Amino acid sequence: MTHAPDSLAAWHAAIPKLRRSVKVYKPAILLAALDVMEPLQGIAVPFEPVRQSFIALLSKVRPARKANARNPFMALASDKIWTVSDGRELVEKAAEPAVMATFAEPFAAAVATPEGRRSIREQVYALLEADQSAESTALLKAHRNRS
Repeated sequence: MTHAPDSLAAWHAAIPKLRRSVKVYKPAILLAALDVMEPLQGIAVPFEPVRQSFIALLSKVRPARKANARNPFMALASDKIWTVSDGRELVEKAAEPAVMATFAEPFAAAVATPEGRRSIREQVYALLEADQSAESTALLKAHRNRS
């Protein structure tokens, strides 16, 4: 496994380069995944709690629109941030059932520690602040003020 400083450097390089057609979706799914990981150990995160956290965040950002967590969840696999499985095999198509995401190298070491997750959150916050869009600002506020 990559050492944490190298892993954080990989995150620092990757986050600003995320392809985003809807500016808030990938940051929101990533923040949701990091939140779900807090009580967990390791580098894997289950889809259903991430989906619920994502929907709760997006309801504060885009209340008039129904949020679909599956698309950004699968998109982070396309971005090579994590791999998605159905519990046994890797899932590569959005139509296949997804149960779990496992952070890929070189990103895994940083998400495995509370300090690493905190640093990644700060990088996502910086991305949202740099967007200077109403939705990005709303997501930033909603995440920082979550209970």
